[in-house]
Amino acid sequence: MKDLITALLMMLLMICLALSSFDRSLSAQLLPLSNVGTRSGDTRPENSVGIKMVWLSADSFTMGSPLDEKGGDTNEGLVEVKLTEGFWLGQTEITQSQWTQLMGTSPWRGKSNVREGKNYAASFISWDDAISFVEKLNSKEHGSGSLPNDWKYSLPTEAQWEYACRGGKKSAFSFGDDPREFSNYGWSAENAFEKGEPYSHEVGKKRPNEYGLHDMHGNVWEWCKDNFNAKLSGGTNPIIDNDGPLRVNRGGGWNFATKFCRSASRLGDAPDSRFNNLGFRIALVRSSK
Repeated sequence: MKDLITALLMMLLMICLALSSFDRSLSAQLLPLSNVGTRSGDTRPENSVGIKMVWLSADSFTMGSPLDEKGGDTNEGLVEVKLTEGFWLGQTEITQSQWTQLMGTSPWRGKSNVREGKNYAASFISWDDAISFVEKLNSKEHGSGSLPNDWKYSLPTEAQWEYACRGGKKSAFSFGDDPREFSNYGWSAENAFEKGEPYSHEVGKKRPNEYGLHDMHGNVWEWCKDNFNAKLSGGTNPIIDNDGPLRVNRGGGWNFATKFCRSASRLGDAPDSRFNNLGFRIALVRSSK
């Protein structure tokens, strides 16, 4: 009887192990192809270079800042925006490790105001560099079959970026209007540069916004797909693509005052610009868009 019980227990253990293995195998097949989230904040498994992405559902929102927002600028006039397609956005800014793994270079090496390490936000990245990164990542993952052909990596549009940054809020920051709360959510001149830490910091060390996105405020300015225009473009799926001389960057940086790290803050730089406070994060969108 003892031998029979032992044999039955061994059989049960083998069945459990087989089911566990099947479940892991099934998950490995399904998860990379689960390219549509169900609600904002859903996450997607890390891609081939370790980038984890967050889903943003299609929605409408008010872009820009009201006239009475402290620190606001005339180029942030309010517009209504409708995003008809959901999209994924990197949970953090692209890190030095992710950049080097794909591109094989270190643009920040030997430059001033840089702290090196795998999880530090990549800096000294131009808009042209960022475009090369997403093109190479698309080629790699489409070629391996890990990314379906009807999806592609891209820089976010300016509207997508601000929608994601706000986390559903209309306040100056994703956490509210009180700048005294900023140090819990981002890196600006007040808690980085002026504290003797004049460089981009490790990503993901501050609290995320409501959608689970880190460092949308401060750390490094982030390139967007759009050309820079002194007036925001509203409407359905807006993007400014008029061959202008400047490209948009958003979010503020470690050596900019907190007021420049608001959800609506925006700058424009030449696409070949490389600075110690300039990096990016990537989006994943349908290829037809």
